[in-house]
Amino acid sequence: MGKGYISALKERIGEELYSKIVVTDRFHVAKLLGKIIDKERVKEMNKLKKEFENDSCMLDSFKNTMWPYRSIGMI
Repeated sequence: MGKGYISALKERIGEELYSKIVVTDRFHVAKLLGKIIDKERVKEMNKLKKEFENDSCMLDSFKNTMWPYRSIGMI
């Protein structure tokens, strides 16, 4: 699913045939999904940190929340 792979595939089989097929593999799909999930997780964590900046108990409860989110991308 890399750009180089896509370009080479289009060159080899032609644009018309390429537009009719999709070539993916589990690793790259999981990688892209994980990236998207992690980006959203970071955004939400930043919002929560601002919202609860004066509540250390609440901030402590946010620790170690990365792995449950990341494991979603591994399924």
